[in-house]
Parts: sequence; structure tokens; C-alpha cells
Amino acid sequence: MEAQVPPELLSGRSRGAHVKALFESIAGHYDKVNDLMTAGQHRLWKRDLVRLLGIGPGDRCLDMCTGTGDLALLVKAAAGPSGTVVALDFSPEMLARARNRPGADAITWLEGDALELPFDAASFDHVSVGFGLRNVAAIEGALAEMWRVLRPGGTAASLDMAKPSLPVLKPLIRAYEFAIVPRLAQLVGAPGQPYRYLPSSNLAFPDRKGLERLFTQAGYVDVRAHEKAFGAVAIVTGTKPSEGPV
Repeated sequence: MEAQVPPELLSGRSRGAHVKALFESIAGHYDKVNDLMTAGQHRLWKRDLVRLLGIGPGDRCLDMCTGTGDLALLVKAAAGPSGTVVALDFSPEMLARARNRPGADAITWLEGDALELPFDAASFDHVSVGFGLRNVAAIEGALAEMWRVLRPGGTAASLDMAKPSLPVLKPLIRAYEFAIVPRLAQLVGAPGQPYRYLPSSNLAFPDRKGLERLFTQAGYVDVRAHEKAFGAVAIVTGTKPSEGPV
């Protein structure tokens, strides 16, 4: 039997297909495992992301890599009844869960690719992504697409895993991710194997400063990182300049 290559070691469409299949397999357990492995803190981090974006009533917002849609609903609450929120993900199973959430009818849910967003340039005031950049085949490409669909002066924010700055915490967090998280997943009936992808993908993901550099290289200004969970998680924000190319 041919050995399977871990998704984090693949690239391009092959990686995308593997990661999509992985998320399809855990869609029914995704929210429970997130609550368990973060002790519910991911909900507070997502609220912080919405606050940092500066969303106001009537704003046009895109939640990219929306998963089961909890962040999209927070974005919609900030944008208000007059605001427009589009939530996009590549997993039909995840989107099916999202569409069944209370309040989901107020959001447009779309299946699509973060590297080929199906929107015109300057379509949105804000773009959010929660725990999604780590899973795309090309982070630079996703940041470029976020930039393209943002209006000048619009804001973007990514919430994702990070690497703590204190050396003493790094082995503790790595042990938690590799040894504990898969077992927590199994406690709620989820397959443990897909959750071994989480720490592996985190090792390959840029640290806070590296992601800040990628935001800056993509053209964002006022790029800032906001650490959470002692640096194990970070929200990186940036603004598309009001002047210059759209």
C-alpha cells in the first residue's frame, strides 16, 4: 500500500484536496473539539478579531475560510441589519453546519477557493479569516486575494495559531498539540488522526513576526499582531492604503 503524504507536506492542488477531505471528515465534531482544546477561549479571540477590524453598521464584510460559521455570525452582529456578510469555505460539509446555525439566513454562504475569490475588486470593507490561512496552499496568494477584494482603507484580520515568544512555553504547547489534542478529539467521537494535522501544520506556519512580514509584503499598512494565550495564538491585522493601486 502506498504511504500517505501528510497534507502539510503537499503543495498546490494536491494539498488543497487533502486538507478539504480532512475537514469534511471532522465537520460534525469541529465545534466541540474547538471548545475542548481551547477551553472555549476561541470564542473570545474571535470577538477580539471583530473588534480589531472596526466593523460598523452597514459595512460589507467577507469571512474567508468560514468553517462552521461562528465567526461570520459575530461579523454579522457587528455589521448590523444593514450590513452585508458573505462567508466562504471550500468544504460543503462545513458550510452545511454553518447554514443550520441560528441567524444563518442573514448571511450569504458560498463554496469557494480562498486563492480564487469569486468577487470583484474592492467589494468589501473588511475581510476576516479565523484559523484558515494555515490551511491554504499559498498564504501569499490568499493575502493577495484578500487585498484585491478589499476597498482602499479597508481592513483585514487573521486569527491563527502562533509560536510563543517564551522558549519555555514552546515544548509545552507542542506536547499539548501533538499528544493531548488528538485524544480530546476522540473524547467527543471525532477521529484522532485528522487532529494530528493541526500541530504539524502549525510547525510549517509562520510565527507572528513572519505573518506580519507577509502582510506587509502583500501591501498592507499599519500591520500589527495581537498575541493571545501567551503567544500560542495571534490576531494579525492590516489595512489596505487609501491611496495607491486598487
